[in-house]
Amino acid sequence: MAVLLLSPILRKLHLSEGDAVDISVKGNSIIISPETKPKYKLNDLLKQCDLKAPMPPALSEWDAIQSVGNELW
Repeated sequence: MAVLLLSPILRKLHLSEGDAVDISVKGNSIIISPETKPKYKLNDLLKQCDLKAPMPPALSEWDAIQSVGNELW
């Protein structure tokens, strides 16, 4: 679905072309608002990590690369 909005409305909503929006209906009105994105906290995300999961091969290869400069480990 596509919706055409005038530039002043896009600026007021802080939207750009291609941004996702939420659309709802209230009575006989259509309400278009910026898509609400969840706010994550690092601690909540870390709780979802499986610390026993094996490292993907691409990351294992990255870890095995020799230092070439002043990298910190």
